[in-house]
Amino acid sequence: MERLKICVRHHCRLLKYGKNLDRNSSSILLLQLLMSYLAMVINGYILTSNKAGTLQTVEICSYTMTIFTEFVVFSVQASDLKDQSITVVDAVALSEWYLFKAPIKKALALLTMNAEKSIVITVGGMIEADNSLIIEVVLKAFSAITLLKALTIEEGQ
Repeated sequence: MERLKICVRHHCRLLKYGKNLDRNSSSILLLQLLMSYLAMVINGYILTSNKAGTLQTVEICSYTMTIFTEFVVFSVQASDLKDQSITVVDAVALSEWYLFKAPIKKALALLTMNAEKSIVITVGGMIEADNSLIIEVVLKAFSAITLLKALTIEEGQ
């Protein structure tokens, strides 16, 4: 029972740490998201307009990939943190909890209810940073590049 109490306290501290981490990193991730998106759109438009030379193309690609890689690292780590925080419920379910005495069952039930709240890192306090956000950013960037190309083609005619 003492070991279980230690685990419950430890998990509560981890949830508190996750909330603090989200609060402190949310604005930074928002700036990183905006910077990545704008870099992809602007540099993608420049590259698709065929106005860049070979050296400039390499520079633009490396700059864009560097900025986007920073955002990907943050998002993948946030997604992994969320997945790891939910595994506590799986560990309790696989622990043969039904064989324990009533006080331990009660503590495990409380731990399970507490563990259902996963650690979530958000971007600007609004959008959950995870692997699907990376795909959304890339898709929206390509859509914006396509829109810019269509607008410039219409103006040129």
